Amino acid sequence: MVKNLSCTIICATFQLITAFLVQSHVLKFKLSAINLPNADLDSPSDPYVQLFRTTWTREDFHLNWEKFGETAVKPNTLNPSWDEVFEYEYFNGTTQKWGFLVKDLDDSWLNPFDDPLGRVEINVDDYMFQLKHSNSNEKKPVNYIQLFLSQPIGGSLLVTPVVEQVETQPEQESAEETPAPETGTR
Repeated sequence: MVKNLSCTIICATFQLITAFLVQSHVLKFKLSAINLPNADLDSPSDPYVQLFRTTWTREDFHLNWEKFGETAVKPNTLNPSWDEVFEYEYFNGTTQKWGFLVKDLDDSWLNPFDDPLGRVEINVDDYMFQLKHSNSNEKKPVNYIQLFLSQPIGGSLLVTPVVEQVETQPEQESAEETPAPETGTR
């Protein structure tokens, strides 16, 4: 009992110290998908995505997952592009993970459960590494990271970073300009 309590205190202290030492960044991204499987009989799927993140590791080293977002449903498409911009607070080197679950909306009384179209997990450090190294190649900059969906079937989820454009305003001329030297004589 005392050993478990001391381990819990040490782990919690380590997590707090890590949170203060590691600088955070807010990541913004959008989602789209390509080649999703069709789960409907009479029309293309009606896909949406549920987003999950790890919160902390339990003592038995299993991850706790928490939902942090969900897209709108895009009716009758196997290649959706969602408009929502998701924000995520990222701490470099802390093994944070994202989980994405793509589902097909089924709201009929015959099938009240949404069909899973695929899922994928990614370490956020790996995502950042891929973005950094793919964008360092000036010949072919990458606009998104492609994640291949598994369980049950296939397709891909595209995670596109959203970079806010900073408007630069021209420097305003100083109101107190130094006068030009006078030429001529008095």
